[in-house]
Amino acid sequence: MATHALVICENCGFSAEQDVQDGQSGGAHLLSQLLPLYETWNRKAELEIQTVGCLCICDRPCTVALTGSQKIYLPICRPTSIGVCRRPACCQRIVSG
Repeated sequence: MATHALVICENCGFSAEQDVQDGQSGGAHLLSQLLPLYETWNRKAELEIQTVGCLCICDRPCTVALTGSQKIYLPICRPTSIGVCRRPACCQRIVSG
């Protein structure tokens, strides 16, 4: 069982101004580039790749989180440098479960 996880936000944009390019979000593009590399990585037993719909950090494109054993990560909606989260409905689903 992996002791660490890389959590990728599937809905993150390519930049704070551009969410989608060629019909794909920045997070989905990052994941599509990362998975083939991960499959051939000789240390993949130590790291699991997970996805989440939204990490609620929408002013920071292609957001990922790294978790480790005995560490807890809780995504929360918070004010950002450009105001509040651009996808509040997405954040509400995560916070409320």
